Amino acid sequence: MSHDVDVPLCAAGKPWVMVLRNAGGDLVKRGNISLLARRVQSRLLNDPRVDPCNTFDFIMGMSERYGLKSTFFFKAGSSNPLYDNDYSLEDPWIQTLMQRAYERGHEIGIHPSYESYKDEKTLRLECERLRRVAESLGISQECWGSRQHYLRWENPTTWQICDESGLDYDSTLGFADHVGFRCGTCHEFPVFNLRTRKALRLRERPLIVMDTTLLAPEYMGLGTEQALEWIERLSNTCRRFGGTFTLLWHNTNLSQSWQRKLYLEALEVITWIGEGIEKIY
Repeated sequence: MSHDVDVPLCAAGKPWVMVLRNAGGDLVKRGNISLLARRVQSRLLNDPRVDPCNTFDFIMGMSERYGLKSTFFFKAGSSNPLYDNDYSLEDPWIQTLMQRAYERGHEIGIHPSYESYKDEKTLRLECERLRRVAESLGISQECWGSRQHYLRWENPTTWQICDESGLDYDSTLGFADHVGFRCGTCHEFPVFNLRTRKALRLRERPLIVMDTTLLAPEYMGLGTEQALEWIERLSNTCRRFGGTFTLLWHNTNLSQSWQRKLYLEALEVITWIGEGIEKIY
């Protein structure tokens, strides 16, 4: 389970213009009055606790219930203002979130900025910044991983600079427009620089399914039943071959009840527990 923290909060502390535009979408596009009310309330009170995108406790609670560990990939810089969110690791609320996730047994990783996939200096500075903040919060991990923003990747550049930046694994390689096995395997594997003909210390953890790939109209655009069928099919394939099923679900895609219901149904088919979800979401 992994979660790219692109937008940790979507109302608290945000410009009113953006909040009202999104509230209009809640009313017209999503038809969700409750979501609209929570969004406006969060902005009025400037309170992250009722922010629609603050679904982190829900994520951690469900991972713990199903015996899973979540990895939260945080952004540590901005190299393109059009694509990189402007939250800061120095924000006390972000630091509290990181610390709480770590104390509950989950993992912290880095979500490098938009242009970093081919820029060694940018990636290295962002990794150093994340580790520095983590150390100040008492977060100590033996393993540090990354997933590039927008799944941007260039062979062999991205792997090489991830290795040089001291990362232990990367989990970028999945298709943005279709779920499945971009790497041809569901097993984590050591990577190789084809240009220098040298093996790297870095390992790749293939990404099998991303939530927006399944649901976004510009990608597969599936309904909930079809999305769940794909998750079940691919997780069963990974199980059949003794591999690892990696699922990326953004915190921003759990603000509505149908999204939480689908997420919990996905957890059930992945773990084969099936405890019943009607009282959770």
